[in-house]
Amino acid sequence: MRTVKTMFLALGFLVVFTLVLLVSVAILLKKSADEHGQAEFQRYNSYLLADELRQSSDDLTRLARSYVVTGDAKYEKQYWDVLNIRNGKKPRPQEYQRIYWDFKAVSDRLPRPDGEQIALQQLMLKAGFSEAEFAKLKEAQANSDGLVKSETIAMNAVKGLFADDQGGFTKQGEPDLKLAADLMHNTAYHQYKAQIMRPVDDFFVLLDKRTSAAAGHAEQKLLFYLQVLLGMIFLFGLGILLVLIRMYHRLIRLLGCEPVDALQVVQEMAAGNLNSRFNVSHAQSLMGALDGMNQQFRLVIGDIKAASGVLALTSGQVNASAQRLSQNSSEQMMNIENTSEALKEINFTVSKNSENAKMTGSMAEKSSSDATKGGEAVKQTVNAMRQIARKISIIDDIAYQTNLLALNAAIEAARAGENGKGFAVVASEVRKLAERSQLAAQEISDLAMSSVSQAEAAGKLLEDIVPSIRKTSLLIQEISYASQEQAQGIDSISSSVEQLTQVTQANASAADSLSSAARELAEHARGLEKNISFFQGK
Repeated sequence: MRTVKTMFLALGFLVVFTLVLLVSVAILLKKSADEHGQAEFQRYNSYLLADELRQSSDDLTRLARSYVVTGDAKYEKQYWDVLNIRNGKKPRPQEYQRIYWDFKAVSDRLPRPDGEQIALQQLMLKAGFSEAEFAKLKEAQANSDGLVKSETIAMNAVKGLFADDQGGFTKQGEPDLKLAADLMHNTAYHQYKAQIMRPVDDFFVLLDKRTSAAAGHAEQKLLFYLQVLLGMIFLFGLGILLVLIRMYHRLIRLLGCEPVDALQVVQEMAAGNLNSRFNVSHAQSLMGALDGMNQQFRLVIGDIKAASGVLALTSGQVNASAQRLSQNSSEQMMNIENTSEALKEINFTVSKNSENAKMTGSMAEKSSSDATKGGEAVKQTVNAMRQIARKISIIDDIAYQTNLLALNAAIEAARAGENGKGFAVVASEVRKLAERSQLAAQEISDLAMSSVSQAEAAGKLLEDIVPSIRKTSLLIQEISYASQEQAQGIDSISSSVEQLTQVTQANASAADSLSSAARELAEHARGLEKNISFFQGK
């Protein structure tokens, strides 16, 4: 299947090949034109040289007659100058074929400067005169010798010089003007003149025949190459026309329609109109492919529009969910902060309880030591027991407050949901410990009250009181241990709360990022819908 590139390459090769032929023929045509011009120039130059021979004969006759009539020596001199120039004995005046001796007859000044010194026959030889033409010229020159002889006798007769036996003019006498005039105008003179001009006339015939043949041959070659050139131009134009017609049909097959129609459809598609009608003449063409692409493009644009709508709706829903999640995270942060503050208060209370328990333990140990010494310190024991009763009431209050704090912690853990389950377990254990502490405090309080009421019988009961005091010391140690366990539980709860705070903060940050991403996604979806709306398609 030929492509447009192949066709253009073939057309370019044809053009280059034809141009080479045209240039070659043009060169031959130029050469033929030069030959024709050279032939015409040679013909003209030959005619000028032949005419110079005739003109020189006429000039000699005119000058000789002028001298015979006037006796003026300048005419004799000019007579011999004509002969010497023709025979190559004197330089030829420049452009000698023009009028010369008529101007020289009235003025001694040269009409034009002298040129090359060369005989007329040598110029004719250079001009390519034929042997037959030279034969006629020799015949004319031979006939002219008699005429020159008569003219010489006539001019010497004017001077009174006459021929001797040696062929010279040494005899002197009276000038014989009548003889001179008769010699220049008699019948013999005209016969000599005719004998000279007859071969000259034949020379003109031969010259015209030869130069006409050469010029005609050159002209025929010129016309032949001109016809060839015109024929090649015609064939080149015809070939180009046929190739262009072929290329036009080929382009129509490739495009599927006129280029103007294809341009209009493509411009409409570029403007976003996907409903353009395609008048496709060939299915396997550019417009056929564009038609299929346009149909597929409409389907793709429809799918993109639907997807962009769903994307915009989904991004809006994601944005709303992200905002709700961010709000819930903020509320949870506030609850966790409240729980953290409550844990700090519990931790402070437990620390205080632990300190009081240690102080109570010290006092119990001291009471046990004092009880072994005897009843001397009954009063002091009574006072100490009263102080113990007051401290136990403090422990009872601490246990009660610990129980309340544990209850509040359990409530806050319940609000936290899944994240507060571990915290609820810890709070329950703290509450149990508080209840045990309260129960132990109540028992100690009862014992202290009983000890106070029976203080008077302390001496008797010292041996019984010592075990009670020891028991009290053990209970106080248990309270101390319980307080330490409460402190450890509260520390664990605090760590969990801190971790929960971090998780909640991360959730809030993620919710904010998700909300920003959802808003950006919604903006992109709206931009996509706006861009897709540029295309108009069903």
